[in-house]
Amino acid sequence: MTRTASNWVTSFHRLERLPLVYQNIRGYASGPKRRYPLDPDHADYLPEKRIPGTRVYTWGVSMHGALGSESLVRPATRKQKPRYYAHKPCRLSFAEQFKVVDIACGYGFSLFKVDDKKCPAKVFGCGLNTDAQIGRAHTLILTEDGIVWSLGNNGYGQCCRPIIKDEDYLKSSTIHLIHGPWDSDDPITNVTCGQDTSFFLSKKGQVFSCGWGGDGQTGLGHCNSVSHPSLIKGDIEGECISKISSTFDTVLALSEKQEVFGWGNSEYCQLEPGGIKEMSCSVPVQLKFQPEIGKIVDIAAGGSLVAVLNGK
Repeated sequence: MTRTASNWVTSFHRLERLPLVYQNIRGYASGPKRRYPLDPDHADYLPEKRIPGTRVYTWGVSMHGALGSESLVRPATRKQKPRYYAHKPCRLSFAEQFKVVDIACGYGFSLFKVDDKKCPAKVFGCGLNTDAQIGRAHTLILTEDGIVWSLGNNGYGQCCRPIIKDEDYLKSSTIHLIHGPWDSDDPITNVTCGQDTSFFLSKKGQVFSCGWGGDGQTGLGHCNSVSHPSLIKGDIEGECISKISSTFDTVLALSEKQEVFGWGNSEYCQLEPGGIKEMSCSVPVQLKFQPEIGKIVDIAAGGSLVAVLNGK
C-alpha cells in the first residue's frame, strides 16, 4: 500500500508539514504574541502566547535550508547576503510557535516531531527534498500504534518496496506503508536509518533490516541489497535487543543484558572487539570488552568509529 504526498518542492527553507496529518507519531516554546502568521494556511494553528518551554537551536550548513531559518538563505533585504553556514547555535523560531518534542537530521535536511493541540500536523521537514527524503536520502516514520512509513530514495530497497530502475525521485512523492514479517503481538517499537539501510526493532527485541548490504550492514549473512525487511540472526538470535545504532555502514546493537553486538563495516577496526579482522562482517557478533569497563548502558556507531557508555 502506498500513499501520495502533495506540495513537495526541490529544496525548501521553511518548515513544511509532512502529509501524515492524522497519524500519532511516536519517534522521529514560545516568544511574544505574533503580529503575522508565518504561513496563511497555518494561521489558525499558531498559538497566540505560551509560557516558554522547549527551545530548539540549530547550526551548521544552512545553504539548503536544513536549519529551518529562511532568513539565512533568503535575506529580507537585498543589502544582506545569504549565510550558507551558521557557526554558532541559532534559536529556531519555529519551536517558539509549536511544541517540538523530537528532532532528526539527515544529509542536508531535518525533521521535527510536533505535539501541539492547536496543530493537527505531527511531522514537519525542511531542507533538501530531491529524494522527498533520516538516512542519507530516505526517512522512516513510526506511529504510536506501531505502523511504519517510508519515503525518499529507494535505490537499494531501503524504503522496503521493490526497486524501480531509473525511478525519478525528484518527481516522486510516494509515502509507503511497510508490511514486515513481524507478528501482530510483536509490533515495531523503534526504527533506525543507516546511510542506505533501514532497521526495525520489535517489542520482543527482534531486529529486522533491508536496504544496502555492500558491507554486510543488513546483518543477513550476505552483501546483497534487499527490498523487504528480514529477521537478523547471528549472535543476536534469542537475545532481547533494546537499541540499534547506525549512521553509515557500521551497526551496533545493545541487549537488555547490557551486552553489545556489531556488524557491517570494520575498515577502521570498529568490530575488532568481536574478533573481526576483515574489513566487514555480514552477521552480528558479540563485542567483548575488558572486565574493568563494566556493563554497557548506551551505544553509538559513527562512520569510522564506535562508542560505548558504561554505568560508571
